[in-house]
Amino acid sequence: MSNLKDKQKYCARCKDIYWNCLDVYKNDESFCKRERAAFEAACTKTWMKYWDKRRPYLKWRTKFERGDEDAEPPTQSNTNGGQSKRSTGKTGQFPHHSNENSEEYTYPKL
Repeated sequence: MSNLKDKQKYCARCKDIYWNCLDVYKNDESFCKRERAAFEAACTKTWMKYWDKRRPYLKWRTKFERGDEDAEPPTQSNTNGGQSKRSTGKTGQFPHHSNENSEEYTYPKL
């Protein structure tokens, strides 16, 4: 793979295969170790972190849009902690911002 766009496409393809495995096995990661390893090998840590946080949100949004009354928004516990080591303790904020009026983080469109 020569350029960034090809790497991104390959990462997204490995992510899709991994997520499909999780869907088939009802989120039991013990059945998807090979797919997870391929996902980790194909993607940078930053991309993996993004996709690992994104999956619970997308699952919730799909349920919410269908009108599922039991749909609960993702929490820190089901989005891999929701905070980086450099975090200010406020999920969704840039780590270098410390005041209450800091800018909220928005995910980039892929």
